[in-house]
Amino acid sequence: MSGNKSVGLKILWWGEIIVSARILLFCMPVLINKFLEKSLHTQSVDDWFIVILTTVALLYFILGIASIMGHKLWRAFHYVTLILVVFLIIGLLRQVAVHSVAFHWAYLSPVIFSVVVTVFATFLKD
Repeated sequence: MSGNKSVGLKILWWGEIIVSARILLFCMPVLINKFLEKSLHTQSVDDWFIVILTTVALLYFILGIASIMGHKLWRAFHYVTLILVVFLIIGLLRQVAVHSVAFHWAYLSPVIFSVVVTVFATFLKD
């Protein structure tokens, strides 16, 4: 465990783990239920969003654990995760445009969360 890191970083990392775990505890049963009922459709923007939300939560859960465990590249992992999340959201927005679905601001929540976490990870001192 990284004992020499600042309290702000430890709070950030534990926050990533806790928020991600809460999202996963909501999204995973929804995805499992949709999969078992065979109602997970690639044409549904809402299904795309729940898959992306689950993916982002899983990425940040793993990232938080790796950071807490003291991985030296934790800051670089935050940047890579931000880039992945941006690409996922761009894919989601393409689905919104292709299927002519109404845009909801909630679709941007994963990228907003990712930007905020990455900004904090960038400016907090070791």
